[in-house]
Amino acid sequence: MAILLVFLPVLLLLLMANLGESHSGWRSATFLVLWVVDGFVVLAGLAMSLSGTVPLPPELEPKIGDLDLVVGGWVLLIGGMIALLLMPKRARRLFALKGLGFHPESSVVHAVSLEIAWWLLVVGVAQWLMLRNVSNLLETVPPVSLLQIVLQGVVETVVAFVGVGWLIRRSTSESLARLGLYGIKKWHWLAALVALGAMYSMNLLYGLAAVLSKSGGLGEIGKINQTLLGNLMSPWGALVVGLSAGVGEELIFRGAVQERMGIVTAALLFAVLHTQYSFSLGIVVVFVIGLILGYLRKYTSVSVSILTHATYNFIGIMLMVLSQSIGK
Repeated sequence: MAILLVFLPVLLLLLMANLGESHSGWRSATFLVLWVVDGFVVLAGLAMSLSGTVPLPPELEPKIGDLDLVVGGWVLLIGGMIALLLMPKRARRLFALKGLGFHPESSVVHAVSLEIAWWLLVVGVAQWLMLRNVSNLLETVPPVSLLQIVLQGVVETVVAFVGVGWLIRRSTSESLARLGLYGIKKWHWLAALVALGAMYSMNLLYGLAAVLSKSGGLGEIGKINQTLLGNLMSPWGALVVGLSAGVGEELIFRGAVQERMGIVTAALLFAVLHTQYSFSLGIVVVFVIGLILGYLRKYTSVSVSILTHATYNFIGIMLMVLSQSIGK
């Protein structure tokens, strides 16, 4: 249910924006919503920065000391003010990427995409700066279920298709082409294998660096993954996680975002989304993996990046299952 609460506003905004490309009424309504949301966040950030409090469920209140709400409030306040400054057409023109066809100054969809990308960055930074004790906060986080994983993948897929204007500005075949969903050629399998090797090489280098530096980052990541994926430590769970994340995340970041905002921006947003690694250099590894998947998509297709991402996740969870079995 929580995933719907997170993605529903995004879905509605993207739907309104696509309608706004050809209807002035929807265009005006979309920008009005953006102004209101930005203004509300500014007020919420101001309240947090001054009071250092925020309404929380009873089960989270004992963990309030593990969150720096004042810092989080300042990040939201500043982020909201910058978002308001980005709203005028002249400001949005500064972010146009003509070579990629990204025109937030003239396209409602691109303006909304710029806004969503900005808030994803702001929320990611706020979370990074707010967290004081990840381990304590993890005690309040229930393990993810198979249903939640499947639902997230489905919702992310819907977001990607709605974002590119499926059945509004584009037909089904046009939407599939816009998202880069093509057939997989023979040489693509080799490209996917090379990409997988590069991705796991990054993991190996990070693990080696963590051991040599004697940092606790690697252990913390293992604990977080165990907490979140504890119910999915099985071949079936690994398959579901692999397919769900592979399809949903690749359609959004390598399919919808990358073609208009570029490989680096897509990889950065992909990394920010994985904020469970915010306390360590693990987030850098995720960013590099995003770059690898981005270049893979550029020279092959999103179909290949989905296959690679899904396989990467599947192998990763199966290795965790194997390590647990050996440790018993």
